[in-house]
Amino acid sequence: MPTRPFRGLPLSLPALRLGAALTALALTGCAQWPTGYAALPLQQAWFEGQRVQYISTDVNDAAMAQALGINHAPRLGDALPDEPRRPGQRSVLERVYKFVDKQQASVFASVPRPVGPASKDSSYSPLWRIVEVRWRDGRTVRLLDSEEAVLVAEERGEVSLTMTPIIINCPVLRTERGGALPALR
Repeated sequence: MPTRPFRGLPLSLPALRLGAALTALALTGCAQWPTGYAALPLQQAWFEGQRVQYISTDVNDAAMAQALGINHAPRLGDALPDEPRRPGQRSVLERVYKFVDKQQASVFASVPRPVGPASKDSSYSPLWRIVEVRWRDGRTVRLLDSEEAVLVAEERGEVSLTMTPIIINCPVLRTERGGALPALR
């Protein structure tokens, strides 16, 4: 069998192949981690009158991370712009309208269209900046199922909007009219 020097030590080619295979196995974690699927809580939101399903994985707010049982990721705050952006201005962050009294599911400003690798929607981002929505006293609480409906309600004085510094990672998995991720089970 031929030998090849390696840092001055003669090693056989089969020994090198075995060492490389064991290193690759250890680096990929195949020896320690099972493969398959993970179960995460599926959450509901609204986008342009359709229901949307998503998961939450990371947030820069420690209390919210604890409450949701997700990763506390303080660096997500680095995505905040120096000045607040108004709706319509491009950013890596999208707005998610979260109703503070939990009267309804949140409202997303964008979704991938269609969901999955064929999406052509350049406005979608899974990084969301939370905008708190509060119904004003004496106003009739009703379903707001789109960003437009939320903004019209604000213009009419029915709700108040508060931009927060909270950034949350919530990838969209499925929409009523836009399909679902191909690997979703």
